[in-house]
Amino acid sequence: MNGVTATNDGNGNWSATITPIGIGGGAVVVNAVHGGNPTLQQIVEAPQGVFVSKYHMRYQMDTDWEVPLFESNVWRTLDWEDGKGGTGNNGSDGTMLNINTWPASSWPTPLPDGMNQEWLFNGYWSTNLIGGPDLKNEHCDTFDWTTKKSGNWSFWTTERRPADTEMKLATGGPMGSRQMNLWCISATATDQDTGLPISPAQIQIGAFGNLDSDGNLYVMLPDGTNLDATPIIAGAPDYYTFNVTALKHTLVSYTWHPALTNPDRARTMVGVGEEVSVGANRSDR
Repeated sequence: MNGVTATNDGNGNWSATITPIGIGGGAVVVNAVHGGNPTLQQIVEAPQGVFVSKYHMRYQMDTDWEVPLFESNVWRTLDWEDGKGGTGNNGSDGTMLNINTWPASSWPTPLPDGMNQEWLFNGYWSTNLIGGPDLKNEHCDTFDWTTKKSGNWSFWTTERRPADTEMKLATGGPMGSRQMNLWCISATATDQDTGLPISPAQIQIGAFGNLDSDGNLYVMLPDGTNLDATPIIAGAPDYYTFNVTALKHTLVSYTWHPALTNPDRARTMVGVGEEVSVGANRSDR
């Protein structure tokens, strides 16, 4: 099956694990090895939905002491992209302490485990298996500056954390299809400084436009596309989190009776006076 040997469970059922079909869809070809039909091909529809396509985060804290003059710093990073994998690291005072790497993977397959290299301060690195990257749905550009005292000494601390998540909407559909369908895109966002929800009227989804008062946006989109669905907040706070979902509404027609030479009741060639039901089929039903 697609170049992978299938196994029989002893009851005549065959199975094989193949590479998942990506956003563009594809075909699964089954070849009979011992007799039977020589080839059977099944077209698989591309997946559809909203997913994280990129995530970038930087964090750094710098501390300056008044007496004696002393500086220290701590940093942490994470850079990840769908289809390419990612890296992350952290350290302090100029010394790298951890290096994390994740292999390439493509939505909708689950994020794979990664590899961690940890500095042991004895001239060696240890290597360990870690879970998938921690991808947050957020926009952050915080900067804090504080003055504190420890005994008779004062010190200043600055913290900066820029982070951004990019979302994509895959419209799915059969391979090669460009059929237009109605999509309902919904989103919510929370101001992390106040803990309060952000008004839907302030939220724009990519280049599609702003949400209505119910937090929804209706747009016509073709199958087989991969579009930006990142929320953009008007008058954005320094730090907010968000969630985006989307539902596909496919236009369907159904004749009340089959034709004499065509039993397909989803046909679009109809006769004069023929009764047809027309409606929308939601992708979650």
